[in-house]
Amino acid sequence: MTEVKTYTAPSLLQPDNHAALRIDYQSLQLVTACSHSPQGVIAAATPLARGARSFNFPSFLTTALAERQGLVREVAALFPDQTQPVARTTLNSFEVRPGCALGVGSP
Repeated sequence: MTEVKTYTAPSLLQPDNHAALRIDYQSLQLVTACSHSPQGVIAAATPLARGARSFNFPSFLTTALAERQGLVREVAALFPDQTQPVARTTLNSFEVRPGCALGVGSP
């Protein structure tokens, strides 16, 4: 039988060279988004999060105003090991210092 050789192109995503950042899947944040219904956002986000978890795709969760609201249950339940999502101190997620949003820098 012929041995099958596999090749993975370095340009493809691998667990050691990428991560997903799931920003503010919180009820108040979803209510203020006027482009989609909160139920629609949750319905789209849940299968993506489920797929990421099943393929061991690194994912980081962030929150804004965490003391007032938690993550939506459907997404939080898929990442039980992340009991403390990255808490941002600004509402603009792009203003977070580099490294901090990925849990590797100082807040």
